[in-house]
Amino acid sequence: MDGRALLVGAIAGAILGAAAVGGWWSLSAASPPARTASPDASGDGDLREEVERLKRELAESRAQAVPGPAATASPAPAPVAALPAQSPRKDGLAERSARIRASAEKTIADADRLARTQLDQEARQEEARRAEEARRAEDIARGGTMAFLKGLKEKWVAPWDLLESPEAYGRLFERKVSGPTLPGNAALPAQPLPDGSVVAFPAGRWSLDYRRLGDRNAFPADLLITGQGMDATLIVLGSQHLEAPEVRSLTFRDLTIQSGNNLADIRGAPFTLRLERCRVVGFDCGAGGSIMLSGGVGAFHATDSRFEVGYGRAPHGHANLFRVNDAFLASMENCVFRGPFTSLYESGHGAYRFSGCRFLEQRRDRRDHLEKPPDSVRFEDCTLEFVPEGHEFPKSPRPIEEINPDWGPKSK
Repeated sequence: MDGRALLVGAIAGAILGAAAVGGWWSLSAASPPARTASPDASGDGDLREEVERLKRELAESRAQAVPGPAATASPAPAPVAALPAQSPRKDGLAERSARIRASAEKTIADADRLARTQLDQEARQEEARRAEEARRAEDIARGGTMAFLKGLKEKWVAPWDLLESPEAYGRLFERKVSGPTLPGNAALPAQPLPDGSVVAFPAGRWSLDYRRLGDRNAFPADLLITGQGMDATLIVLGSQHLEAPEVRSLTFRDLTIQSGNNLADIRGAPFTLRLERCRVVGFDCGAGGSIMLSGGVGAFHATDSRFEVGYGRAPHGHANLFRVNDAFLASMENCVFRGPFTSLYESGHGAYRFSGCRFLEQRRDRRDHLEKPPDSVRFEDCTLEFVPEGHEFPKSPRPIEEINPDWGPKSK
């Protein structure tokens, strides 16, 4: 085989190899040229022409086997505007939301149209249940004051160890709950007031009705009624009856209380009532025994206070400090009792302790009542003063203006 045949065979093999691997073998435009014979090489001109023709055929073959960039480029995505329009979802979400909202509004409207009486009754029952639970918890926290008093009614034993200890006895009257302070000279909110309320009166003459504070179903526990001093603030009671399941820690402080009858009538409920730096007048009314305090099962505590006869409708008649019909405890410390009193205690009912008290203008015919008390009554460091023989008590009431000229009927 001559040299020309060998060269043509080699070039043809190269063309076939390039076609086989053209799918992944890219030839750049700067591919090195195929080796050719130098001008000094041996061979004739026809051989060079053949080589050039074969090179052209090789280039054409490469162009067919390896597509160019224009041929390999992926077709451009269709413009958005050219895409077929998709129809919006019509799954009814807005319609369903509107229906749900309308249904909820209708349900609320229907609930509002229910019988108000039934709803209010259920609310009251639930409130009463919670209030009772709270009161029971308070009883436990207080050492069971109400339970203690009720126990005395069932089995009476005079608790002298308690009465003779001002600290221990005072704990029966402690206020355990703090509540709002309300002005006594303004309209009070609907009763009963919250437990722990403080009703504060300024100086002057004011009126008060227990029915403004509570009702027969409930009376506020730990209620404090205050003034600016027993010679500065006067409250005139409009009603003395306290009708409630119990009266727990009712306290008067720094004022004078005038009543056309009792300071309080609490015969239907256990109670604790305390006076601090107060004056009580007007109970010598000539009706119902002229009693300062009527009660059943209860405890009374007065400190630095005055109980004065002479300002009621019947000052020359009978005046009694207490009238009780069941177990009753009373402790009076550093108090003044200005007569004439018919009685300051009741024999056979309760236990009474007077400590550091002064008894002024007392009736001579009641000397034994004070000087020879029964075992249920104890006087400790007290002074007794009786009117002289033949003394006559005034038949007309003392004017309240004797205490404070601003307390006349034309004042506040």
